[in-house]
Amino acid sequence: MFSDGGIEKYSELTGRPINTIDDLAGAIRCCDIKPSQVPVDYVDTPNGRLILNTRTSVALDRAGIPKADWYGNNQTGVQVPDAPLGTTFDKLAQDQLIRNKLPPEGTPNIPQGGKR
Repeated sequence: MFSDGGIEKYSELTGRPINTIDDLAGAIRCCDIKPSQVPVDYVDTPNGRLILNTRTSVALDRAGIPKADWYGNNQTGVQVPDAPLGTTFDKLAQDQLIRNKLPPEGTPNIPQGGKR
């Protein structure tokens, strides 16, 4: 499932309910939404590039969109809106690595989670 914000955003863009990764992948495949409308947020670290919105990257992958055609949105050093001052997307990425028990460089594999 996407977050409430993701559900609202993608449902509004497509004009139909988008709750899951598979819903979004289907909407991309059916051309209800363009890959450029689902940018992949990332941060650059000394250990490499880390994707922030992994559900979006999985949806693009499941829709058959080659990584070379993904639209990237560099969030390196950017303050997270509505978060305490000094909370950057870099910090969110590091916290995500810790929660998922991954090394600082993350993983080269796109997370799959859930069903296909």
